[in-house]
Amino acid sequence: MRDVVKTVSISRTWKRVYELGQSLNSNWPIQMLCDAQIQNERRRIILSSVVRIFNNSTLPLLILNVDSIDPRNRHRVARIEVNKDYHVPIDLLYAYSSLPIFIGIDEGEEVNDFFSFDWEKEFAEERMLKLKNGNEANFIVFKELIMAYTENTDQLDRASFNLHIHSALHLTNLLPIDIECSIDNVEKCALKPSQLHLVTSGKRSSNLIFTIPSYDNIKWISEPVDLKIEGKSDKNEHLVIFHNENGQQILGKKHFHIFIFSF
Repeated sequence: MRDVVKTVSISRTWKRVYELGQSLNSNWPIQMLCDAQIQNERRRIILSSVVRIFNNSTLPLLILNVDSIDPRNRHRVARIEVNKDYHVPIDLLYAYSSLPIFIGIDEGEEVNDFFSFDWEKEFAEERMLKLKNGNEANFIVFKELIMAYTENTDQLDRASFNLHIHSALHLTNLLPIDIECSIDNVEKCALKPSQLHLVTSGKRSSNLIFTIPSYDNIKWISEPVDLKIEGKSDKNEHLVIFHNENGQQILGKKHFHIFIFSF
């Protein structure tokens, strides 16, 4: 990348990708994204790498630099807060012959676990990390392609990439009463009416048990919901049946919208 000089066109508001040289991956040159925008009647130019990460989970994430020979040798590059985003540095993006990005959870000084995502070859994947307390955190990493022009031409044949990292399990209670949910007998959460709850400990194959603490002065417990069994409609809806604590009385079928972030 040394002594590379590029003329950047800012005459139009659009994303353009410029090649800066050959990377360690023979199929993918080093690229820079130029995003020309107009804000408050002024032209704004943003230069970055072609990969941007969005943390849509419930935990702060870390971007890591990991030694290709000894994975235990790793250090932090950046922290991405919840609901924030981050452009991966160009030098880190092309540091390996393959094109992985290494991601962990910020639990303090020491990084307990991390996963990699190949932004060239992978599209949408489920990933799991071990937490220091022994629990698991499950994520879905989804790659979004944003079309861009080739340098200063009219050829719309390049792309930048947005990586969206979500909690693997999304739950919404559509009942008019409070509900409790047990995920794999590990985590319990309270669901208010019409409330979306993001569950990091749950995964696409979790087992869920719902509890209504009090309805007609009776505590109701649902039959287990196995998420490995596909639900109905494109939103993956399940019918949940509740019994009283003694299992002798059925409350009836209550609709839950159990949405699994899918691809």
